[in-house]
Amino acid sequence: MGERVRVHGRKSLRRYEGLNLALLLLAVVALTVFSTWVFQSYSNPDDGSASKNEILSEVFTDSDVCMFTVGARLTHTSHRYASPAEIITQDPLARKLFGISGVVEVSIHEKSVVLRKLPSARWESIKPTARGVIIDYMRSE
Repeated sequence: MGERVRVHGRKSLRRYEGLNLALLLLAVVALTVFSTWVFQSYSNPDDGSASKNEILSEVFTDSDVCMFTVGARLTHTSHRYASPAEIITQDPLARKLFGISGVVEVSIHEKSVVLRKLPSARWESIKPTARGVIIDYMRSE
């Protein structure tokens, strides 16, 4: 009755617990490094300036409104100008876009430009010039 129950391998279980804890910590560190890399890659998909200074998409319809989506930040705050007289700050992009014949309204957002034209104006004559103005502006910034 006075027998002692001897626990075999208690020392070795502690060693396995320590090894398992070390492997768990290593896995957590590796996952953290990997997820940080993934988030940085997706927040800056291209560090090269080639795609940043391009127009990513153009939406032209039969209406009098079109939108250019760009790969670089144009402004920190959105601006909408119904005429060149409304440009109270130095906004060279807006001034140049109003210089295009037929453009009557310009909205500049963080990564897009929206133009409205006169009903009588044609996108075929506005589009190439607007595209050039926007690309030149992005390259000069």
